[in-house]
Amino acid sequence: MAIVIDFETRSLCDLKEAGAHVYAAHPSTEIICMGYKIGDAPVGMWRPGDAPIDVTGHTVWAWGVVFERAIWERFFTPLPLEQWADIMAVAAYKAMPLGLDECAAVLGLTNQKSKAGAALIRKYCKPISKKNQTLRPIPEEDQKAFEDYCSQDVGTEVEALMTLGNLSAGERKWWLLEQLINNRGITVDIPTVDTFIAVAEAEAVRVGEELSALTDGAITTAGQTSRIVQWVEEREPGLIADCQKGTIANATAATGEVGKLLALRAEGSKASIKKLYAMRAGVNADNRARGLMQYHGATTGREAGRRIQPQNLFRPAEDWLELGLGPDSLEGLTAEETSDFLRAIYDPGPTAAIASMMRNLLIAAPGKHLVAGDFSAVEGRVVAALAGEERKLEAFRAVDRGEADDIYCMTASGIYGYPVRKKTHKLERQVGKIAELACLGPETQVLTRDGYLDIVDVTDQHELWDGI
Repeated sequence: MAIVIDFETRSLCDLKEAGAHVYAAHPSTEIICMGYKIGDAPVGMWRPGDAPIDVTGHTVWAWGVVFERAIWERFFTPLPLEQWADIMAVAAYKAMPLGLDECAAVLGLTNQKSKAGAALIRKYCKPISKKNQTLRPIPEEDQKAFEDYCSQDVGTEVEALMTLGNLSAGERKWWLLEQLINNRGITVDIPTVDTFIAVAEAEAVRVGEELSALTDGAITTAGQTSRIVQWVEEREPGLIADCQKGTIANATAATGEVGKLLALRAEGSKASIKKLYAMRAGVNADNRARGLMQYHGATTGREAGRRIQPQNLFRPAEDWLELGLGPDSLEGLTAEETSDFLRAIYDPGPTAAIASMMRNLLIAAPGKHLVAGDFSAVEGRVVAALAGEERKLEAFRAVDRGEADDIYCMTASGIYGYPVRKKTHKLERQVGKIAELACLGPETQVLTRDGYLDIVDVTDQHELWDGI
């Protein structure tokens, strides 16, 4: 028999920032109530101080079970992983939205997720303010409102489960394996993370001071994007419309003060540096980050990264790789010494160097090794096979025969009109990769017109999606 549960909790810990495992372990985290429904019985309500409910012999379902399981294991006797099941995982498997409210709306359920909880959560489930890191006491009438909200959620989850069904046996095995991976997590080199955060913050101050000096105080941080756009527009009209990474990178004609400003903006706004804070906030006491993979996060079935997003770490710059340095090279250095060392050996500066070392911050546990492996263009191959797209499949066969380094090089060769090799045409290959992942075939060329990127098929001008 199945049981569906839903916790309402509160904490000084930021769930979105820290993740379920760190949130559940935080000493301030407490349960407000837990709604549950066993079989055809009415929704029951567990409150702190009540005897634990008996789930012996039941499959325990929840929406986003990683959170519910983390809370359960903190406050109750842990259950075998095989006893848990996830309604949200079924929704993901069937290409439904991952939010309970959105999924319920798409499915047209009788029980829609209540919107009454949002105000309660804002008021009682988070610190009163940044300065006042305490939680408000919950009066009796609002405790009842929480329980009503929780009961409604349980009803919505039950109806969603009845509508969606279960995972296939094969997908169930994969989901269980992913839960084991998420439970185990990966060790993060927190001492080096702390050093890098100190360096990055010092660099942010330096960049702010240089921006202020350059602009006579008009711009004081790299994050003041509207001010940057306005300042540049006054000096070089039409050069940039925003401060996106690609926009700044394409403004290569900029010189003088404008060029220096854009270089400072690029230096001070590396998104990869933000992952240092995600690493710091998202580890348990054993310095392991958990819950980093979302089952079926992509509609093709591939996992999606969460928080640190280990699948999407910054690609090290080629000139940095040639230096052959990593965090071990900085062992024993203070933050100031690290900054000076990186600035001395690497022209783009400490921020760029830290970004290129980001992958090195995920480390093997003592006595273990990290081994990386990858299927060769597995999504492109399978999608092409399912679609019966013989041209694409023949392109993959040509790669397998050694006629091209990979499908990205083959696509890039079609784009540029000359053979592209992985070792000697890195930029062209990257363009080929972008085109390939956007479902464009190797017969596509990229043309520029008035500074915009045009993508057209130069063989017969048929629709780009034809046959894909």
